[in-house]
Amino acid sequence: MAHRRRDTKIQKKVNVNKNLLTNYFEKENPPPERNSRFLKQQQQQQQATVATVATTATAATATTTTTTTKAATKKSERE
Repeated sequence: MAHRRRDTKIQKKVNVNKNLLTNYFEKENPPPERNSRFLKQQQQQQQATVATVATTATAATATTTTTTTKAATKKSERE
């Protein structure tokens, strides 16, 4: 029984040391998902994509409006 208790204590120490090492290295080289610079860059790309889509939609609406206005003007000129 004594050996078993000693083994679990040793295993706990090993686990703690692994966690400490992992935490240290992640601070030095964080994985991309946790890196704040990576997250900011990803958010900027998403915002740029949304802005592009919004601009495209606005341009399409403006073109449609212009075409409709021209057609209405031609109709009124004929009458």
